[in-house]
Amino acid sequence: MTYEKIMETLFFQDPIHFSRWGDGEWNCILGKHGENCDGHKYYSDLGVRLGDVLTSNPEYFLGLQSFAIEKNGFEINDWIQAHGLENRAWSDADIFHNASIDGELQEIFRMIKENRVVLVAQDVVVRNLHPANFISVPRFNCWLQYESILKQCMEFVDRSRSPNPVVLLCCGMMANVIVDELYIHAPWCSAIDLGSVLDPYVGLVSRRYHQQIVNREKGKQ
Repeated sequence: MTYEKIMETLFFQDPIHFSRWGDGEWNCILGKHGENCDGHKYYSDLGVRLGDVLTSNPEYFLGLQSFAIEKNGFEINDWIQAHGLENRAWSDADIFHNASIDGELQEIFRMIKENRVVLVAQDVVVRNLHPANFISVPRFNCWLQYESILKQCMEFVDRSRSPNPVVLLCCGMMANVIVDELYIHAPWCSAIDLGSVLDPYVGLVSRRYHQQIVNREKGKQ
């Protein structure tokens, strides 16, 4: 799966589901303590849910992050082998981030203005990007409001007049569980985990590469 293919699929309003599996998701699955780089805690029940998603071996696209392999490659490989997923095909988890670095997110910014799209993100992202529809999530520990956020996603999908409503998720590790639930209960929709890709466009530097994007965007002003 590529960025271009995802955008083409969304353009033609065909359903597509994509979630990202980085070091935070894997740390949570592996039962490690602490929190990810965005301050979301590794809750044990979240780890169980993430593991359940993977062991169900879903038919939609899963993106594996190379950084996660660099940090915990042996443990991840052992887990994958133990759960019979060694033949699983993985996409690149960083396709949106790479597109951002290349300055190619124009279609994403256009999409969030469409009525068929809802952006699930923290308030600072919503306030600055002005999506047509949004669901606000906490800055930290989104998982604690999982049930409410999932309900709002389902309500949006159910009431949408579009044959292919789109849910764009910027809500930490919880996004992977929501993508899976939407795939199961609303397969006609699309659900895409964008991770932190929108952060630098609202002035947030949550990844090392984000500063160069902040600088680039300032240069356009």
